[in-house]
Amino acid sequence: MAAMERRLADLWFTEYQTPNLRLGLRIKDVLLNKQSPYQHILVVDTDQYGKVLVLDGAIQLTETDEFCYHEMMAHLVLCAHPCPERVLVIGGGD
Repeated sequence: MAAMERRLADLWFTEYQTPNLRLGLRIKDVLLNKQSPYQHILVVDTDQYGKVLVLDGAIQLTETDEFCYHEMMAHLVLCAHPCPERVLVIGGGD
């Protein structure tokens, strides 16, 4: 479950992960807040993580650490093939 809260003129996004753990991000700007036919889409700009993509209240990826996600996605496939020469990734799963 996630929440956007306004406290002391600051806008925060909070992702509740367990009863004892939550992540709060101070929002500089809300870039997109829209319900699609499939999910709620939220894109916010933050100081700590840059742009953040949130789907149905769960952080999917952030601008500053997206390379970790994409490197792992590419390396697993490349390591599974004995001699990769050309690669096409369709639908990254975001």
